[in-house]
Amino acid sequence: MVDDVVASSTGTISTVVLLCEDLAKLGAGLDLDDLRSSLEADSTAVAVEVVPDICRHPARIVPAIRRHSAERAVLGLCSGKHAHVELQARIRKAGLDPFGVEVIPLGTMCGQVDAGSEGTQKSRVLLA
Repeated sequence: MVDDVVASSTGTISTVVLLCEDLAKLGAGLDLDDLRSSLEADSTAVAVEVVPDICRHPARIVPAIRRHSAERAVLGLCSGKHAHVELQARIRKAGLDPFGVEVIPLGTMCGQVDAGSEGTQKSRVLLA
């Protein structure tokens, strides 16, 4: 994981990774369970949650971020086509600075790879 992603002195989650559930269905599909377990194993300061349809319903990121009390978030979305303004508003509503949130279009960048395991591996690298 990135060096600045570390647990706070209280051992809380500093970064939450939210993955759109639809990533498992795009192209060859990404193995979301594998992504979750490998990212969480890399750092105790990272929590990974699969959220149904966050690409079309960005309001769903608010409770997910709040559940983990994270300082930063990484959003693994199906594509780069999302409502940027609404997404930023939801991020602010969740209590985060939009500059502390990284949006990665995993579906576009990784979901169309022929072999599902290759797409999952590429996703793991991008999310890290």
